[in-house]
This record gives sequence, C-alpha cells and structure tokens, in this order.
Amino acid sequence: MGRSVAKAAVGKWQELRTVTKDSSLRDAVELMVTEGLSSVPVVERPNSLKPTDVLCKADVVRLLATTKSEQPTNLYSTIMTATVDDALRSRDPRDNIDPPFCSFKDSVVSVIDKTLAYKDFRCIFALDDAGRLMGAISVSDLMRHIMTQRIRPPLTG
Repeated sequence: MGRSVAKAAVGKWQELRTVTKDSSLRDAVELMVTEGLSSVPVVERPNSLKPTDVLCKADVVRLLATTKSEQPTNLYSTIMTATVDDALRSRDPRDNIDPPFCSFKDSVVSVIDKTLAYKDFRCIFALDDAGRLMGAISVSDLMRHIMTQRIRPPLTG
C-alpha cells in the first residue's frame, strides 16, 4: 500500500477521455453514460493532456435542478443546449471545490485519503510532474486493489 498508484497500477492508465469547457453538455453526458464514467477531466483545448477541472455527475444534476421544472422536455432541452462550462458554473462558489487531482507518485493510501475528501467525486485523476493527465483512479479501483492485496501478518516467534 506504500507503493505509488502508478507502480501499483491502480485504475486506468490508457485511453483516458476528456472534454473542454466549450464541449456540449449533451456530448459530455453521453460520454459519461456510454463509457460508465462518474466524472471526466476538463481540458483547455481538444487533444490537450493538461486538465483544469473535472465534470462530475453532481455538476450535471445541479444544473438540471436550476431549471426549476419537472417537465422532462425542459430538462432534456437544458442538456441539449448547455455547455460543460455551464454545468461547472452551477457549483456553489462557497463550496470552493478543488479539482480531484493527485500525483502519479502519490501512495495508494494517500490517494484513498484524497478521494474520500471529495463529496461529489468518486474518481481522482493522476497527473505527471508537468500537470499532464496520466491516470484515472475510481473508488472501485481502490477497493479492488485493497481486496486483492496478499498481505500476510508478520511471523511471531
């Protein structure tokens, strides 16, 4: 558990998906639903690996709640016309939410602590020393790692 998340290969370290602030919320939600993602990194421009924020399910739901309508057509219309930035701006500024990022060098235990500190995020994204996206580590990935460790108690003599 003292190894880094990268060396322990916890999470996903290839083919990570991103969106930009200008991406349509419809495309972002479709990506999250079809890929089974709870959140997706937001980058400045397409093909960039430097995330500035993370869009999560709670951001989408919070934006939908601001439509103040129970009509499914209005909720659908919101998703169809909004951008990722609209959803990010729906956060309460008093929450002062830092994006869920960690270093690829962080220990598994450290990443568990950081992940649990976020109430809306169930995934933390590992960055390299230059701030480029390297990996995605979900709560499920961390649980799987803990359960598959073969840790034996020390021998007593």
